[in-house]
Amino acid sequence: MLENGHEMVEYMDDDVDRTNGSDEDWPGLVREFEMRAVRSGNYVPVSQRTYRETEIDLAPGDRDNLEQFKFLKHTESAQMTAMTVSFWWLGKVLRLDGWFQLLYPFPAVFAAMRWGPRNGLLVVFATLFWVNFTLGPFSALSYVTSQGLSTLILCRGFWDRWPSIFIIVPMVFAKMIGFGVIIAIISFCYHADVLSVLARQGETLLQGLGSTLLGSTWMGPTEAQIRLVIILSFMIHSIVYSICAHLTTSMLLYRVSKFLKRKPRLIPLLQWLFKRASNRYREKYGYSVEDTW
Repeated sequence: MLENGHEMVEYMDDDVDRTNGSDEDWPGLVREFEMRAVRSGNYVPVSQRTYRETEIDLAPGDRDNLEQFKFLKHTESAQMTAMTVSFWWLGKVLRLDGWFQLLYPFPAVFAAMRWGPRNGLLVVFATLFWVNFTLGPFSALSYVTSQGLSTLILCRGFWDRWPSIFIIVPMVFAKMIGFGVIIAIISFCYHADVLSVLARQGETLLQGLGSTLLGSTWMGPTEAQIRLVIILSFMIHSIVYSICAHLTTSMLLYRVSKFLKRKPRLIPLLQWLFKRASNRYREKYGYSVEDTW
């Protein structure tokens, strides 16, 4: 009987003495042990296990293999942090927001669904640190207010399987609060009301454009009206972004659901679309598309 509880006699019942094997012998002995155990039907080689099996669905007797996965969640969280920082750098420095904006939350949400919400929080804070270190404090503040809060809501919402409306509404409020914080900080730094400055510039621009095209009788919008339009525009942007980010993250999580601790809750429309596509694929090819993942 070994210290880890496995009985060597059951799988290695020959007369070869393996107690004094050299360091070079051990890899071959381990492979031999795995092959014999697999043939007995009660062992899954580590190389063939999914992440879910190593963390959740371990077979009896496999607990000794958990030690090698002790730091896996931290390693994957670091990978997700690197991915988020790369997305943010490409979006903000190379101005590719249109390509990467909906992907910003996914790495942290993947870490949260893979290892728990704490790891999603870890990815957000690590991303904040590296964005601050590489792009400066203002970019880090922009990340927190425009993406960080929304990402944390997605992490908790997907983990606790909140209904979609309970995820999207807080995301909209988080985006609006972030917008207000950014405006307040810029106003404090420049000792001016940024919204009023933007509204006056818009009023002047529209007044000059209207007078040129329509004549001196043109009466442009007032500063208060332009301020309201700016606020409403950002509110609409926040709503559209929150819905699209939720849908994008849902679809990506569904694609990698076999690696997650908890299967994500999808909105009924996505569930119907995925089920319909899976049925069509099964009818055409004889097996489900999920079997190819």
